[in-house]
Amino acid sequence: ERAEQIESEQGRTVGRKEMRELRDRVAEELLPRAFTRSSRTYAYLDTHNQLLVIDAASDKKAESLLTLLRKSLGSLPLQPLATQSAPTTIMTQWLKGEIVSGDFTPLDECELRDSEDEGAVIRCRRLALESGDIDHHLEAGMIAQKLAVEWRERLRCVLDANLRISRLRFNDVVTEELDAIDSRDAAALFDAQFVLMALELRQLIPALLDAFGGEAEHRT
Repeated sequence: ERAEQIESEQGRTVGRKEMRELRDRVAEELLPRAFTRSSRTYAYLDTHNQLLVIDAASDKKAESLLTLLRKSLGSLPLQPLATQSAPTTIMTQWLKGEIVSGDFTPLDECELRDSEDEGAVIRCRRLALESGDIDHHLEAGMIAQKLAVEWRERLRCVLDANLRISRLRFNDVVTEELDAIDSRDAAALFDAQFVLMALELRQLIPALLDAFGGEAEHRT
C-alpha cells in the first residue's frame, strides 16, 4: 500500500531497494502492535455501600482497571476493605466450632497454613471439615487461609485471608427468576445476571464485614 501510494503520488515505480526499506519500516511500525491482546474486566459502583466491586482473578488485573479509571477521571480516592478481626482468625474459629454464624456455613473445602512463615500448606476439597484430620491440623496451630462457605442458603463462594470472594455460585432459590429471561437475547440475559449478582453482593459484603468484626476504620 505504501508503494502504491508513492507510485500514485510521484508517478514513478518503486525499486527493489526502496521496497525493502519500505518493508522494514512498516515492520518496525507494526511490530509493537502485533502481539497486543485485549481483555475485558467487569466492575460496578455500589453507591449504597460506597464500594467499587471488581470482577478480577488477581490484584494485578484489578489494579490495571483502577489505573485506567484514575487516568480517565483524574482522581479516584479508594482504599481496600479492612476488618477489625483478621479473616483468618474468624474462619479458623468457624472450622473449630468456637463461633457459629447464622449467615455463613462452612462447606467442604478449605486451605490451611502453618502460622510460621514458609510453613506447610494443606488444601482440602470434598472433605467433611468436621473430620478428625482437620481438627488435628487446627490443634497443631494451622490457620484457615481459604474457606468455602454458603451464605443464607442463597449463594456459595470461597473466602480468603484478603477478603477476596471467588468462585461465586448462586443457589436455585436465587437463579429461579432468571428462567423467565429469554436466553436467546444475550444482552437481556447478561443484564439480568449482572443485576442479580450486584443485588446479592449488596447484602453479602456488609454481612461478611459484620462477621469479621466490622470495618477497621471509617471510609470517607
